[in-house]
Amino acid sequence: MGDGRWLALGAVAAVAAAGAVQRSRRGSGVKLYRHDEVVDLLESLREAQGHYGRKSHSREGDAYQFTIKAHYAWPSDEVSRRIPDTAIAQQIGELASIDLEWFVMDLRERYPWVAAKWTTDGRQGGYLILFDEQSVLSDLENLNLDPDTVRHSFRGQTPILAPNRAEDVRTLIEMATQRLEDLAAIEKEVAPAVKGFEEHIRDPETWEALLEIYAQDEDEDEEDEDEG
Repeated sequence: MGDGRWLALGAVAAVAAAGAVQRSRRGSGVKLYRHDEVVDLLESLREAQGHYGRKSHSREGDAYQFTIKAHYAWPSDEVSRRIPDTAIAQQIGELASIDLEWFVMDLRERYPWVAAKWTTDGRQGGYLILFDEQSVLSDLENLNLDPDTVRHSFRGQTPILAPNRAEDVRTLIEMATQRLEDLAAIEKEVAPAVKGFEEHIRDPETWEALLEIYAQDEDEDEEDEDEG
């Protein structure tokens, strides 16, 4: 999760926030926006989607992917000797669903754009998919910024021919910039959350209730053998 992708996102967000996306006027008051910066925002949001986010995006709207693979989520040898692997795997899956539910609920309190709906994808559900209620990426794509058109426009900028659209576009650019910052912040929270989940699974206390159930089953089996 600490790959260069998020460094790039942070850089783009910082540049945009510093005012790299600018407006100017020409002739009849048509407002212009720098095309390259808008395209950078668009491409960075697409990059943040990841493979599974793009797949969900095509079916259900804007979505972003976060790696939540818990490589060390397994109890101690002592516990795993007393509980079948199938029961352990089922318990881990149930605990993961509960933890993810709380994780997303917490995100929604701090990031209003995060939808109540979420899902997991990939092998063994190793990716968390968050949906964007505000559909910033789709709206940005709908601007239809064609590079060939822009290349021949005034100073390489994209003309917004309808003046009444200029304010909407400016707001959208600001939202997209903020979205990148939010995605980078969420990414930083994922790794500690996964580590905490792994520690929870390795804690013997997590398995006490299940251990009692299997201990009772073992006692009953022994009683049956004695009676036999």
